[in-house]
Amino acid sequence: MEVQPISIHAIIIAVSTTVGSFFAFRHLMRKKKKRRLEEREARIKREGVEFTAAEVGMGFDPKLVSKDGRMPCCLTADWTNPETGETHKLKSQWFWYDPRNEETIIEFKDIKGRVIPSEPEFCHMDISAYKLHPYLH
Repeated sequence: MEVQPISIHAIIIAVSTTVGSFFAFRHLMRKKKKRRLEEREARIKREGVEFTAAEVGMGFDPKLVSKDGRMPCCLTADWTNPETGETHKLKSQWFWYDPRNEETIIEFKDIKGRVIPSEPEFCHMDISAYKLHPYLH
């Protein structure tokens, strides 16, 4: 029994289908992630209580540094639940920031935000005034 050679057209179709499927899957996952973030923000606006963080820290991810020295960062703040008295550490969204460049050093203070008291991991800190670029987009 002779083995038939695989047609170049069959190989091109298989590769094209695989690559196309990858990009379609990637697009759908980004769409799903964006929808989840919008739903989360809507829930925080609906159920959350306002807070102002007087002392704000910064968290870095030193494993990820871009060519120009910027790295993913997030703001951290402590929030005390007035109902239970428990203190929770809140984190903002991740954004690109270059902490080594003296021209771009920003003093983060009095950050306003919203948090759902029963689920403090659902919080939002308003960093729009600082014109920072989001990390995940």
